[in-house]
Amino acid sequence: MWRSRGSYTPAARFSTWIYTIASNLAKTRLRRWSLRRFVRLGEPHGDGQMFDLPDESAGPDGAADDTLREERIQQALKSLPVKYREVVVLRDIQQLSYEEIVAITGTAMGTVKSRINRARTLLRDQLRDLIRD
Repeated sequence: MWRSRGSYTPAARFSTWIYTIASNLAKTRLRRWSLRRFVRLGEPHGDGQMFDLPDESAGPDGAADDTLREERIQQALKSLPVKYREVVVLRDIQQLSYEEIVAITGTAMGTVKSRINRARTLLRDQLRDLIRD
C-alpha cells in the first residue's frame, strides 16, 4: 500500500483500492510461481571450497513433462470462474488466511470457504489425470 499510495483517489472506496493491490500481487505471484525453477549451485566441501552437485534433474523428458504439467495447471486455473480463481489463488498460492481473504474480497467467511472448496473440486476434476495417489 505504501508504494502505491500515490495512486489512491478518494473518489474510490479505500477497500476497493486495497483489494486491487492485493489482486495484482496475487496475479504477479501466480506468474512467478509458474516460471519458478530451482537450481542448486553447490554446497561447501569439507575444506570450505565449493563443488558442483550432480545434476539430479529428470532430464529432457522430465523437464518436458513438468512444463506440460505446469501449463495444464495454469490453463485449469484460468478456466475457473473469476470468483473461484480469486479465492483459490489467494489461499493456495498466496497462502493467505481465510480472515485475510474475507477482508480482501469483502465476502462472508462461509462464502469464501465454499468458493475455495468449489474451486479445488473443479481443479481436481480438470486435473484428475495429473493427480497421483
